Amino acid sequence: SGETAAGKYPVLAVRAMARIAEETEANIHYKKRFYSADFKIKNAVDAMSHSVCAMSIDLDAKAIVVCSLSGKTVRMVSRFRSPVPIIGLCANEKTRRELALSWGVTPVRCDMYCSLEELFSAAAEIAKERLDLKEGDHIIITGGVTDGSSGNTDTIRIITV
Repeated sequence: SGETAAGKYPVLAVRAMARIAEETEANIHYKKRFYSADFKIKNAVDAMSHSVCAMSIDLDAKAIVVCSLSGKTVRMVSRFRSPVPIIGLCANEKTRRELALSWGVTPVRCDMYCSLEELFSAAAEIAKERLDLKEGDHIIITGGVTDGSSGNTDTIRIITV
């Protein structure tokens, strides 16, 4: 806002805007908003990201973990404004920094893995650590082949802690 850039009290202005944003966010019913949205599936990434969000809501999951090289799938999941925390796993530091700007995403840099099993196992461990999950909590994990190529998200897995 102009007040933060050129006003007399920029810090107070930012604090006021933060309080307003937090109050507004706390009063949005994201589950209802998700199911009332009129969304058209245009491609496989749309279908995967929409499905991940729907599953997380339906199962009352405690986390969504999106494993992505480019960050595109993480951003696609984020745009649905899921009420479930999203962890965006990526191997690239630049992508991790970019994901910090995506709604509801906690970006985490991770290693490259040789198999989808290793990747999903690491994803589950990271979610447990970051979100203090408890026994019986569900995690929805999505990702794809681990050959270093982007755009291959084709797997969704439900993991129970």
